[in-house]
Amino acid sequence: MKFDVPYTSSFFFTSYLVAVNLGEVMEAVDLSPGTPAGIKPSVAAVTGNADYELEASIDGLSEVKLKPGDGVVLSWPYQVEELMP
Repeated sequence: MKFDVPYTSSFFFTSYLVAVNLGEVMEAVDLSPGTPAGIKPSVAAVTGNADYELEASIDGLSEVKLKPGDGVVLSWPYQVEELMP
């Protein structure tokens, strides 16, 4: 007996976004275009003396502030669904 019922397969990935200030003055950058709507990334890594805590959720990605030499790595889970025949 064969059923022609499609099913959905889900794959989960961790997405990363890296921001580093290589300049000589504090900068504020808008990272919201690099993340899906409704996602609250968490801090996966920090370099220099960035004012972010590991594993903390980040709100307001439209103004991420980094001092010279600071960097931050943000992560969030990403789900991909594929319709299987």
